[in-house]
Amino acid sequence: MHVTVIAPDKVVLVDGSALKLPNFDFDETLHAIQFDGQEGQIEFETPDGGVSTAPISELEVQPYVEAWNAEKARLEAIIPPKPTLTEARTTKQRQIAAAHDAFLKAQSVEYSEMERQTWDSQRTESQALLADPQAAAPLVRAIANARGMDVIEMARRIQENTQAWSVLAGHATGQRLKYQDALEACTTVEQVEAISISFTTPE
Repeated sequence: MHVTVIAPDKVVLVDGSALKLPNFDFDETLHAIQFDGQEGQIEFETPDGGVSTAPISELEVQPYVEAWNAEKARLEAIIPPKPTLTEARTTKQRQIAAAHDAFLKAQSVEYSEMERQTWDSQRTESQALLADPQAAAPLVRAIANARGMDVIEMARRIQENTQAWSVLAGHATGQRLKYQDALEACTTVEQVEAISISFTTPE
């Protein structure tokens, strides 16, 4: 069982299925959890804005799984009035968009929000460095210096990561659009509700 916890958003994913748990008591310093069924890591925010990591066991993950199961059961027990086709399409569209966003966020959970905000600058500076090793690139140079890595090698790694993320994001967007095409082809509420949403990584 794969489990991902995105604490700031109060979201738990079990085998790729995301549920928001607004009433669950998340630790205020918890950032995220990733557990692959055998082992995993838990991340906490540090007072200086960074993130510390530690191993996490299946036993420690269990409360999040139990809370997810309870919320899933609660939602399934609610029997709403049968929606119109328009209402069903709107609901499914929101589910597709939410699942898409949750999937990509789960793939980047090891990075803090503050670090993600520097990605565009990292990409631009690394491109400049690979074109001209003397280019001004204060952010990439600082990262390389702190990591003890050659700045050009750092720039190459950033470009590789950027390309990998582009492939992943493009694959997810393609899947979202495929679901959208299927949704637009539906002519009954039953067809809409039969669309099962699951995002996967590229093979």
